[in-house]
Amino acid sequence: MTIFTKKNRKLGLIGAGFLLLSFGVDTMAGILGSNTLFSEVEGVVSINGTPCVSAKIEQKVYKSDGKEILATVKTDENGRFKFKGILESKGVFSFLPSEFVVTQRLVIYYEEKEYLGWASTKRSPEPNVESNGKQFYLVCDLSKHPEEDDKYTGICRLKN
Repeated sequence: MTIFTKKNRKLGLIGAGFLLLSFGVDTMAGILGSNTLFSEVEGVVSINGTPCVSAKIEQKVYKSDGKEILATVKTDENGRFKFKGILESKGVFSFLPSEFVVTQRLVIYYEEKEYLGWASTKRSPEPNVESNGKQFYLVCDLSKHPEEDDKYTGICRLKN
């Protein structure tokens, strides 16, 4: 590495640090953009056609760096649930080549039983790739056995 290149790199790091200190992480995330780790998802949980009231649902994201993100909701009186999307700043060094990979899970707990609702590996940071670019809406029937296709595994199915 030449002295000129080292100097430019040092100036770049100083500049990035200045921007973070001046504007804050949230502002910089807005400028740099964000990756969608888990798109906003909503759905309904039932068993043999009857809504599952107060079923606990855990939304989990496992990142390639070993970190885990967890959110929890309960279904309403109609068995409906909704999770906001999980976003993460692309970061100051987002221009460097890297592969986007996260593992997603929705786990449903109802009447002392655990059900795998959704399991998938997301390989694109864009929103709604899990649902082929459409609204991410799941229908989860606890009386069904988990199914598997080329994109995901679980008892929840994408609503057409």
